[in-house]
Amino acid sequence: MYAVEPSRTDAHRSDRGVLRIVLALALLTFFLGLGNTALWDQDETKYAGLARGMVQTGDWVTMRWNGEDWFVHPPLYPWLVAITGSIFGFTELVVRVYAALFAALAVGLTALFGRDLYDARTGLFAAVILATTLQWFGQARLAVFDSMLFFFITLAVACWWRGYRGAGGQARLWYLLAFVSAGLGTITKGPVAGALPALALFTYLVARREIRRARELPWLAGIALYAGIGLSWYVIEYLRHGAAFLDKMVGYYIVHRYVGTVEGQHGPIWYYVPVLLLGQFPWTAFLAPAAAWHWRRRRESASALLLVWCAFSFIFFSLAGTKLPNYVLGMYPFLAIAMARLFVAAIEVGGATRLRVGWWSLGAAFAALFAGVAIYGRQQHPAEVEALLPTALPAIGTLVTGIAIAAVLGLRGATARGFVILAATMIAFHLVVLYAVLPPVERYRYTKPAALAAAASIRAGERPFGYLIPNGIIYYSGRDWLFAWDVPSFRRILCERRDEPLFVVVNRQHFERDLAALIGASATVAREVGTYRLLRVPAGSARPCPPRP
Repeated sequence: MYAVEPSRTDAHRSDRGVLRIVLALALLTFFLGLGNTALWDQDETKYAGLARGMVQTGDWVTMRWNGEDWFVHPPLYPWLVAITGSIFGFTELVVRVYAALFAALAVGLTALFGRDLYDARTGLFAAVILATTLQWFGQARLAVFDSMLFFFITLAVACWWRGYRGAGGQARLWYLLAFVSAGLGTITKGPVAGALPALALFTYLVARREIRRARELPWLAGIALYAGIGLSWYVIEYLRHGAAFLDKMVGYYIVHRYVGTVEGQHGPIWYYVPVLLLGQFPWTAFLAPAAAWHWRRRRESASALLLVWCAFSFIFFSLAGTKLPNYVLGMYPFLAIAMARLFVAAIEVGGATRLRVGWWSLGAAFAALFAGVAIYGRQQHPAEVEALLPTALPAIGTLVTGIAIAAVLGLRGATARGFVILAATMIAFHLVVLYAVLPPVERYRYTKPAALAAAASIRAGERPFGYLIPNGIIYYSGRDWLFAWDVPSFRRILCERRDEPLFVVVNRQHFERDLAALIGASATVAREVGTYRLLRVPAGSARPCPPRP
């Protein structure tokens, strides 16, 4: 069935065992304590609000946030959360469950794809690498669209590969499934799910001097499937909202996202270098040896695919004007397979010396991670970092001990045991973070309690008004809010609503810096919750407004 497999019998016999191992591993680390912490701002709370809004309004086509139409991403993830939330309630677990589920499915898919590219052991090693990669673990536990998006993108490439390596009717079926997968990715987070695989695989065929093979694809049926699944929602929204949808969704959030900067999310051309170095931890140490190993085998079809996909994805997103760390997650399954093949070759064929650079580099990878976290923490949350440092010591100790043992084993030539110890170290680290680090951190997160306090304190007739509030205030309060993002906009709304009583929520520091001179004399403090101040500004009170015309 698959010409690339060394043994069909062995591959089929290994499937169930491999999937049981890797999925159990992924489910353990991705799902434990998934609902124990409040949703994080800004995206988790907003996406949860989109799903809850579908149930509240009965409109499952046009998503709304804070009372306004939201034309940013398609609705597949919110649809799933809305269906589940309507049954079980919109808990943190329900909101996050599909991110964790699709991250775990991507681990299983990586096992199968690695088997198709090489063999079952490579697939197993790749799945272990992906499941224990720092950023993949983090994304699996966030209620955002990315794990679902990159599952479908990886599935599209894996199906294409089976078509490329197959023949006749089976090849056609796999090609069609690739179009279906790209369509599902598009209804998840946009046309990048179709554009990225199409451009990268076209580059692969050009590099292999096999561009004629593009004619093998069932283009008419495939495009029809892709459009029906991935683009139908866009057509419906255009018919409902016309140019407003087209300009914002397509013009701004698709085209301008690439050629310009959306919502201040910009970065230098080298933005994704530190992202990959930190996000791939601890396997970062083996990126260079794996790249060199596959480059020497670049004429082999599997190595060429891994090299082209990773290089193209990195360049594609580096050239984009808008940059976010999660954009390169689509590289991670392919990097996992690339590194897994290096490990398997070192174990089966010999050549553990190829990994010596990686084992020696583990210490540098840990130092880079520790420095990055420390610098960010000191800059953004210095008081909290100082208070929480003792709770982080078990996590740091787990990493230091496990990395040291794995490196010693690897340098002594015990590659398999070093690999197992390194993977086990990351699982232990994740568990320590979940149960020793995050609970104390949660005590310093005041958005949810402040939102619940506001919801309980707002009186009939008072209009909620937030100054630089995070989305969590809006979501957890269950209300629509007026919102000001700077002093001029706050003053404008304050004056436009001078005849309405306002309930203002603001961070204490922002109040003292920006608002005390404007409303300090007229506002009364309703409550203080952590770093938040909840204020009442009565109607008709003295406000710094020009006279009425």
